[in-house]
Amino acid sequence: MHGKCQEPSSSPTNTGHDVRPCFGYAGRAASDEKKSRCGVPPPDLDPQHAALRPLTDITPPCSEKLRLAQYPSSPAISNLVQQRPGFRTVKLPRATLSYRRSRCFPYFKLLHRCSRPFLTQPAASSRAYHLSKSLDSSINQRQASPTPPPTMSENQAAWLPKKGAYPLEVKEAPYTAPGPGQLVIKNAAVAINPVDWAIQKPGIPTMSYLKYPAILGDDVAGEVVAVGPGPVGELFRVGDRVLGCAAGQDKRCNDAVQGAFQTYPVLQSIQTAKMPDNIAYEAACVLPLALSTAASALFLDEYVGLAYPTSPRAEPNGHTVVIWGASTSVGSCAVQLARSAGYDVIATASPKNFDYVRRLGAKAVFDYRSKTAVADILKAIDGRPCAGAVALGAQSMGPCLDIVGAAPGVTGKDGAKKRKFVTQISGPVNPEALAEATALTFVGLIFQFVWFGISTAVRARVRGVQYKFVWGSDLVETDLAAHIYNTYLPAALASGEFVPAPEPHVVGHGLDKIQDAFELCKKGMSAKKVVVSL
Repeated sequence: MHGKCQEPSSSPTNTGHDVRPCFGYAGRAASDEKKSRCGVPPPDLDPQHAALRPLTDITPPCSEKLRLAQYPSSPAISNLVQQRPGFRTVKLPRATLSYRRSRCFPYFKLLHRCSRPFLTQPAASSRAYHLSKSLDSSINQRQASPTPPPTMSENQAAWLPKKGAYPLEVKEAPYTAPGPGQLVIKNAAVAINPVDWAIQKPGIPTMSYLKYPAILGDDVAGEVVAVGPGPVGELFRVGDRVLGCAAGQDKRCNDAVQGAFQTYPVLQSIQTAKMPDNIAYEAACVLPLALSTAASALFLDEYVGLAYPTSPRAEPNGHTVVIWGASTSVGSCAVQLARSAGYDVIATASPKNFDYVRRLGAKAVFDYRSKTAVADILKAIDGRPCAGAVALGAQSMGPCLDIVGAAPGVTGKDGAKKRKFVTQISGPVNPEALAEATALTFVGLIFQFVWFGISTAVRARVRGVQYKFVWGSDLVETDLAAHIYNTYLPAALASGEFVPAPEPHVVGHGLDKIQDAFELCKKGMSAKKVVVSL
């Protein structure tokens, strides 16, 4: 049994057998193998390291399968397993098995420590150690990337060093390994939202909590380079193409390492979705914040409270929903989400974007500037139940309150009438007006906000409609986030039922172009979103 170890075959078969390694002498690793590229040297071997740790009691946390990762400086470990009648032969050149967490790799590892391969014995041998089937499966099915983790010098970010600082400063940022429920991606593209440049100038009072120096941004798309412990390992693997909503500037997080505008951001798995190969990163990155905002506005119980979207699409339920401002990034997502949930969408947009909104799934589209828009929409609803409305745009709340108040409401399964509701996404002025505000004009804007709040409250009470301003990350406190990002979106993108919209407008390549992208976004764009490739 302790003869020469046979070379492994190129294609392992019959992976149901247990691996039961038996060790002889474990010598010292060669001196040129002592340090990996990631800068963490393996410990010198002593008698305590000469044998394999028993692995019978190892249970991966939350059923996450163990990963196989190699020290970059050691010979490549491939084709590890050979199946022979009665027992399995496993050869690890200059390696011994060890189960631990590494500071440089956020994976479970098989570390290269020994000077000679080990042999295996039949399953009946009393000398054998037992490796769990989850590890056996991961060896055959899920090898992690051999690429070493990035260093601080490799991770760059566009920093906002203090409130109001201009321009953004591109410099090194710390690389942070993912924790439970997190992953790290290598960023390929980011999109710009009005909230990004508004934080820089003039600033948003509701984001006074933001810690500085800060890394801004929400919308990212790229390739997974590290996966944290726990169930997240069942959803994502190193090398997956994903899009995600970075949580760095959200109040629940408020952490620069999770900001979007850096090479290696940390993402929350519940706001990260796999994407098919036929969708470019520049197209995919337009979605995340808009998708989260639209989903929160439509499906959370504290807002409109629609049934969740599905892929394939749900059968039409005969109810309508109004999306005012459907050609915006949030509106584009809202139209598609509501349609996937089985609702007929009645939308508004400028006439030049009518065809665009219809392609997204709206049943009827009207000019939001028209004096007869409210009457036209009520005619299109035609007495059917209206589940609610999403108000996008500076002058959208009044018309939406009028429409929802006049249209028939939705009746629940118990026969009771459900509340009438409008989700507010925009304030009384457009973001572009905030960008051009001076100290003098800003005082006038404050009065506009005060008057808007009073008049909206009175109008809603008269119409019998409830309303609330939505925060784009509200969905993370419910099961909606995981449903949208981990279940619905990957399937809907793959089938083509949901498409990245609006179209990306790529302004350049590199983090140093983000400030230029801010300036372009301030001017406003119709049915397009400003994007920077990385």
